[in-house]
Amino acid sequence: MSLGAYGLIPELARFIDKHQDGDTVPEPGIALGGTTYGNALSLAGARGMLDEVATPEGHARIAELGVRLADGRDGIIARHGLPWRAFHYGPRPGFCLMPEFPRTYAEAIRSVHADFYNLRHTYLANRGIWDAIVSAGPQVSFAHSEQDVDRYIEVCAELIDEIAAA
Repeated sequence: MSLGAYGLIPELARFIDKHQDGDTVPEPGIALGGTTYGNALSLAGARGMLDEVATPEGHARIAELGVRLADGRDGIIARHGLPWRAFHYGPRPGFCLMPEFPRTYAEAIRSVHADFYNLRHTYLANRGIWDAIVSAGPQVSFAHSEQDVDRYIEVCAELIDEIAAA
């Protein structure tokens, strides 16, 4: 959810001024602003989200769904005897295409496989499942249910079955 109503202490404001993202700066930085930020409708939506949805209970529920999704991926990996692991950080699971979790960027980059990411992304999209970030995999949201997670696991299993059979 985009939201842009904020106030800053002077030190933070100076830092942001020096590190803004945009078309006129040579390096990426902090992206701020937009035509829909900070208006009354956005603020009312944010208030509803924070009061009714993004509660401690809501966060606990999606973290549990993230575990369910990672466990499902681990089951698929184990069934095929692949030298991979499934990881999760709260509601965000993913594939680690190595037998051990990386500890550094140099180790993690060896798990990056653009062809696999693109195949997974396209395969899932063609079956009605949207993986928003191609390289990162799914993010369980407050709108997802156990049935949604189980469907993701089912389709992901079909993909890995097809890869293993090739």
